[in-house]
Amino acid sequence: MEEEKDQATADDFKATEEAKDLKDLKDSKDPKDSKDFKDLKDLKDFKDLKDSKDFKDLKPVAKPPLVEGLKAYFCNPSALLATSGFIAIVFVNNAYLFWAPKFVAQKFAAELGDSAVAAAGNGTMLYHHVCAFAAIMLGGFLTDAFVKRWPRFRLLFQSCALFLGAPALVFVAYAPSVAATWIAVAIYGVFRGFFEVNTHASLFDVVAPQHRSTAVGLLNMIAFFFGRSAFT
Repeated sequence: MEEEKDQATADDFKATEEAKDLKDLKDSKDPKDSKDFKDLKDLKDFKDLKDSKDFKDLKPVAKPPLVEGLKAYFCNPSALLATSGFIAIVFVNNAYLFWAPKFVAQKFAAELGDSAVAAAGNGTMLYHHVCAFAAIMLGGFLTDAFVKRWPRFRLLFQSCALFLGAPALVFVAYAPSVAATWIAVAIYGVFRGFFEVNTHASLFDVVAPQHRSTAVGLLNMIAFFFGRSAFT
């Protein structure tokens, strides 16, 4: 009876120690703080990396002054041209989102019936954005596949999407039927997606890494500042 009691106490003590080790492992910020990691390859890799000359030579990168970021953007013709293209697509897209449902509802009021506004809103938004999303996914894959062999592919791809999207928008206005209108808005969505998938990547191609966050902020601010005038 005494031996069973001692054995139970020993088991409880062992379980407590295991729980403590598990907690230490969970709470440790450095793998070497846990004895359970000592025999693992991860610990060896961590130690080798920490003791390496390259790791010791690493130094924090100083944040560049804002003036340098502004200069890297505003004195960069390619960055400004990329911004002008983005302004165009933002302006047109804002106009489309605001006016297209109203236009289609008025144009095909007889065909759409009492729910003309709802049907026009659903059609102009759904088909457009579904196709734009699909184009973004496909466009990213195509760009990654070709830009390594042909660095100018990204710019050409965006330019073609921008210029081909214009007649698609005209087709939206002159489509003779509701079905033709949905096809037109879908085509416009495809070209919009092909353009926008490379918006920030094309900017990154011409701006140094340390200035890219500033450039992206300026790109978005300027594009949407001028693009908002499409609502008026």
